[in-house]
Amino acid sequence: MIKVIMEFDLIYPYKISLMTLLDFNRIWDCKLIKAGTSSEKAIISMSVDKFKKIFGENPNREKYKVPKGMTGFIESVKVRKIKAD
Repeated sequence: MIKVIMEFDLIYPYKISLMTLLDFNRIWDCKLIKAGTSSEKAIISMSVDKFKKIFGENPNREKYKVPKGMTGFIESVKVRKIKAD
């Protein structure tokens, strides 16, 4: 399976944004790789299939527009790596 490693810049207060991101991770069936309640960065791993459903295209190593409904807790989205498991 191919995974997309993504970096999110969270909106302050970071703890609340992180808790909201964790709720979305359960819905998307993603894995949280790195985050902290006092850090603006969060890194998750997501399957390519889920990425295509959310962003409407194949992943590339670039910045993406924050998906609709996520602008209240995410400031920016960037694909860091695409890898096979």
